[in-house]
Amino acid sequence: MQATIKKIVYPGKSLCVSGGKVIFTDEGLPNELVKLDIRSQKSNYTRAQTCQVLKASPWRAHTRCDHYKVCSPYQYINYPFQLHIKQEQLAEIFLRTLKIKNENIEIKASPRIWGYRNKVHLHVRWQKKTASLAYHLPEINDRFIHITCCFLISEEMNRLAQAILAIISRHEESAIQEIGIKESSSKKELLLVLYADSSRLTQKFLDSVIELPKTFSIEGIIGITGGNKARKENLIWGKSYIEEKIEGYMFRIGAQSFFQVNTAMLTTMCNDIAQSTHFNAGETIADLYCGVGTFGILLAKKVCRVIGIEASRENTLLLEQNLKINHIENFTVYNEYSETWFRKRVKEPADTLIIDPPRKGIGKEICEHLLKYSCQRIIYISCDPATLLRDLKILLAGYSLERITGYDFFPHTPHIETCTLLVKK
Repeated sequence: MQATIKKIVYPGKSLCVSGGKVIFTDEGLPNELVKLDIRSQKSNYTRAQTCQVLKASPWRAHTRCDHYKVCSPYQYINYPFQLHIKQEQLAEIFLRTLKIKNENIEIKASPRIWGYRNKVHLHVRWQKKTASLAYHLPEINDRFIHITCCFLISEEMNRLAQAILAIISRHEESAIQEIGIKESSSKKELLLVLYADSSRLTQKFLDSVIELPKTFSIEGIIGITGGNKARKENLIWGKSYIEEKIEGYMFRIGAQSFFQVNTAMLTTMCNDIAQSTHFNAGETIADLYCGVGTFGILLAKKVCRVIGIEASRENTLLLEQNLKINHIENFTVYNEYSETWFRKRVKEPADTLIIDPPRKGIGKEICEHLLKYSCQRIIYISCDPATLLRDLKILLAGYSLERITGYDFFPHTPHIETCTLLVKK
């Protein structure tokens, strides 16, 4: 069937209406006439796939990755129009969910739109005795698409991925099931991570792997075995971390530690927070989900004290190293879950709270703690508008929403990073 696309709705589905029924398809820009392949019928909408563009939009762009629908499904959209779409989506979400009308929400463009990712995670798939690298299909963890090059990561990361793949194939090392590569944008250091279902890797394979630093700027090679809940990390060669520099501060990043994937965009956000929020020398900042300490360390010299709360022991150990190498002495670290910290230390005052949680958000328990907590400001950074809006519904009982800014950490994808400023009523 044929239909005209009306708009793109979060998280990235193209919407059209035919015969009074809503249809969601995987690709299509506003006012484009497309040919659809119907996939499933629901009670109140239809799911389809775009199989042909009959009348193209002037905002349509050429794609670079063969597998773009898996890694970055907005590649077919001109970048300025991607930002326009995300701005409209944020405005619509806030209006629909919170009844807040703000059509002028700013979306800040990424300084780099290709090669911006500082990490990649790839699956190793075997066909007969030949290995290949693959991404799993969105929301389908047991189906994969093979890749040879991805334009969201640097040329050096692509080269290293192919080099380790060649070694895996040559030695038929089927124990390696996934590989990870992290890169420092400032120092161009690389960290290679090999995920194996067994620690019994052949010596010939390991001997070939530790030859890679002769060709690449690899600082460390890590082996990880076990499932998500019982992972064991082994240092195969070199260091267990790489170093990233932001605004003169150095951050050590480990194989399993969290760090924003777009360093240039992170720098922009950090500068905006520092310049637009008027911190004073006598106040205390509490940094929840603080990871390796990015926000707290960058703001530490503007305030009297920083409290960092982080559940991951690996992150905490790196955070302590980062405090030492940056000569930060007014930062107290708590290695515990944020919920636990609130239950135990709810009387420990903070003037400003910085929250950068995982995609699931902070949830009802922490929101209710915040309504009772003596905190004047909350800077809530979210990678999922849905969980952000869910949490704001609770927080707005005690706080006013002063500022909403979108940051395009993930060009060519539907993902939106949002930074909101809340002030206690």
